[in-house]
Order: sequence, then C-alpha cells, then structure tokens
Amino acid sequence: MLLDAKTGAPPESTRTAAAAALGPHDYALDLDRLGCEALANQLRALVVLRQPDLRVLADPAGLGAAAIAAQTGIGRAARYYLNVVLPQLQLQVAEATALSHLMRGLNTALADVTTPAEAAAAMAEVTGQMRDYQEDAQEALRMTRLHSELTGKALKELDAAIDAAIAELDGKDGRIARTNAAIERTETAINAAIRTIVSNSNVIGAGVKSIATYVFKLFGGGEDKPDKDAKDKSNDKPADKTKDKTTGKDAGKDNGKDAAKDGAADAGKKPQPAATGGDKTSTDPAKPTKENPDTGKIAEFPAETITTISEGAEGLEQAQQAIRKGNELLAQQYGELADMGAMLAAVRVIRSQTVGIDDAASRLATVAAESYATLATITTAVTAMQQRLAEGAGLAENAAALSATLAAWTRMGNRTRQIERTLSGSGTLFPEI
Repeated sequence: MLLDAKTGAPPESTRTAAAAALGPHDYALDLDRLGCEALANQLRALVVLRQPDLRVLADPAGLGAAAIAAQTGIGRAARYYLNVVLPQLQLQVAEATALSHLMRGLNTALADVTTPAEAAAAMAEVTGQMRDYQEDAQEALRMTRLHSELTGKALKELDAAIDAAIAELDGKDGRIARTNAAIERTETAINAAIRTIVSNSNVIGAGVKSIATYVFKLFGGGEDKPDKDAKDKSNDKPADKTKDKTTGKDAGKDNGKDAAKDGAADAGKKPQPAATGGDKTSTDPAKPTKENPDTGKIAEFPAETITTISEGAEGLEQAQQAIRKGNELLAQQYGELADMGAMLAAVRVIRSQTVGIDDAASRLATVAAESYATLATITTAVTAMQQRLAEGAGLAENAAALSATLAAWTRMGNRTRQIERTLSGSGTLFPEI
C-alpha cells in the first residue's frame, strides 16, 4: 500500500475506499424496502384470511370446488407468511439493529488496543456474530422465496381451474347472458298475459252491459223519455188548408167526409183475432206495448254475448295462470342469476387478492435477496479487515477507516428500530410531521 509522504498514512482515496467498504453500504435502504414489503405482505395475508367462506354460497355454475381449493391454497400461503416468514423478517431487522450496535462497539474496542493482533482478536468476535446474522438473512430469503412459490402455485391453480368456468358464465353466450335472455322472454310473456287480461276484461264488460240493457228494456227499466221537441211539433197544426183543384172545395172537408164513411163501414165488421191465439194485444210495430214500450216488439235476447263472456272469462283465467307461472319462473331465474353473480364476484375477488399477494410475495423475495447480498458484502469487508490486522497491517489506518463509518452505522440503527416497531404493530415506517 502506498503511504502519504507527509503523514506516513494511507492516501485519502485509500482511506475513503476502506471506510466505504466497512460502512453499512445500502443496507439501511434495503431494510427500508424490506420493511415496506413485509408490511404489505402482512396486510394482504390478513385480507386473504378474512375472505368469506365460499361454501355458504350457492354454486349453480360449478365454480365452487375450484374456487374453494384455490382459496385453501392461498390461505395456506398467508398463514405460512404470518406464522413463519414474518417472524424471520422481524429477526433480520432486529439483527440489523444489533449489527449497528456491534460496529459502534468495535470502534470503541479498537481505540483501546495497541497492536494489530489485539485488534484482530477483538474483531474475531464481531465477524463471528456477523456470519450468524448473514445466515439468518439467508434463511429469511429462502422463506420469502418459498412464500412466493406458494402464492404463485395457488394463482396458477386458480387460473387453470376457473378460467373456463368464468368464460362459461360471463362470456358472450355464457350462462349469465342466457339467463338474462330467458328473463326477458319470461317478462315478455307476463306482459302479454297482462294485455290479455285487460282485453278480456273489456270484452266481459261490454257483454254484461248488453245483457243488462236487455233486462232493463224487458222489464221497463229502460223506457226512453218522450222527446219534448217531438211533442211540441205534434201539437203544431198546419195553418193553411189546401183546396181540391178540380172542384175548388176544401180538401179537408172532403177528406173528413170520406173518413166518416170509412169509419161507419168498419164499424159493421167483426174484429179478427190475432195470430197469437186470441191475444188482443196489438203486434203492430207502430203501436207501443208493455213488452216493448218503444216499438211494441220484444227485443231479441243477446245470446251471442253469453258466448263472448264465457270465452273472455276462460281467456282471463288462462292469462292469470300464465302470470302466476311466469312470476314463479322469474323468481327462479333471478335467483339463479343472483347465485351465479355472487359466486362469480367472489371468485373474481379471490383471484384479485391472490394476484395481489403473489405480486407482493415476489417483490418481497427480490428485496430479501438484495438485502442478503448487501449484508454479505459488509461481512466480507469486516472479515477482510480482520485478516489484514492478523497479518500485521497498520492498526491506525484500519481503526480510522472504521471510525469514519460510525455516523452511518448510527443512522442505520435508528432507522431499523423504527422498522422493528412497525412490523411489531407499535410504530410506523413514516415519521410524524
């Protein structure tokens, strides 16, 4: 190693490089990300474990078995994370805090020794502890990768099992679309039956009115009142008399004489009996009678109206039955649609949550690998320093390089304590403003 000509110490660039190698590197940043991803996985795992039990839902589409199996698989992954992975991550963060204390303690220990050999002996204990921390970080990495594999497997099983079923349900010609079409047909049939009821009710009403009108006329309840205007006109007498053109005499007088003669002739004749068996009641349509005060004829009974009413009543009953059956079918169809919709919605939620926890698990495994690599770099740097001291390298320059990292290790320790509190539920990753 080249030494500075004036001070006899290593050049500034060399001391800076040594200090950088002995510092926490990006371990604080890695642990920040590790804490965030650990918290995200914790929340997603808790959400998964609070999913509704699909076994209580109706399953008209046959999605239940596949969805329940996928839900069981993702629930197993969530419990594994909460019970195994998360405690290991909490241990890694706690050991990072302990590492911060260890490096600051090593700086104090090197200030009390006088030879490189004593410094190397003091560092042996530190490097041994750091290797233990590295092994724990490696175990955390293994667990996060296993957790990611579990969530990925659950997601693949869910996709393979329900993709076809979802297409069968929610596709263009799926069961939901077919059920909606059936509902429309049922509603159309019900509306047609309603129109039939309205139409037949009008027919029945018209028929009843016809029969009632006949009865009223038959028993005199429907006599028409005499027309006042007609009565007034009948009382009017012609003002002018016409004369016979040939004789010049008054035509009214001659007509009166003729009428008198005709009346005398008729008086000598015997009245003929009526064709109805001697009933003296006149059947002359021009003369009013008790049977028909208007014309003297008995009104023809509206027999065809009875048939119309009967047919209308039969159609009314058929329409009412169609409405009852249609309503029952409609309720069944809406029930099936609701069941399919509920199961489909539940499966989609489970799928979305499975995708979410799988993504979070993948990110966590990536960050765990990066944090493990950073810790391995730190351990290698401290072990190399111990080796140099054991070989008799200068104590002062190595101690100075370590001392330059003191502030960085202190900052990392403060940060890891916040992460510890967050993962244990007693703190937050974000400082208060």
